[in-house]
Amino acid sequence: MRILSIVGRSGSGKTTLLVKLIPLLKDRGLRVAALKYSHHERVEVDRRGKDSYRLREAGADTVVLLSRGQLMQVETLARQPTIEEIRDRLPAADLLLVESWKSAHLPAVEVIGDSGERVDLQAFGARIAVVCDRPLDDPLPRFTRDAAHRLAEFVASWCRS
Repeated sequence: MRILSIVGRSGSGKTTLLVKLIPLLKDRGLRVAALKYSHHERVEVDRRGKDSYRLREAGADTVVLLSRGQLMQVETLARQPTIEEIRDRLPAADLLLVESWKSAHLPAVEVIGDSGERVDLQAFGARIAVVCDRPLDDPLPRFTRDAAHRLAEFVASWCRS
């Protein structure tokens, strides 16, 4: 499974880009997994008062919510797992897209928002492309936000290489 990070400043359009990119990659025959990294210590994925929330609050180390066609697992962790540990626990996929996990030092596509502010590139792994709507003095392949099809071709080719 190849791993690619989508990085950029808050509000730059990373999630919007992923929402466009995932179906295009699937159309190209790739099995795609996505991981959204949050720097917050605790993220609530269930609403207060729901049974799964109550079970976790009661102290269950792992809560699995199963419905027709969906399975969600929430675990309480003693330490943050590595990206490799997470990848190894996922169902089979060709590509894992990771949104904004700086410390993993992954190959990355940088998304530059309207402000033009860039991320600290030293914190991330090697960039393979840039998404920006204006010209840049950068030797990497550049894609505009409306060129998601071209970016999908690029990522699919990278994934298969």
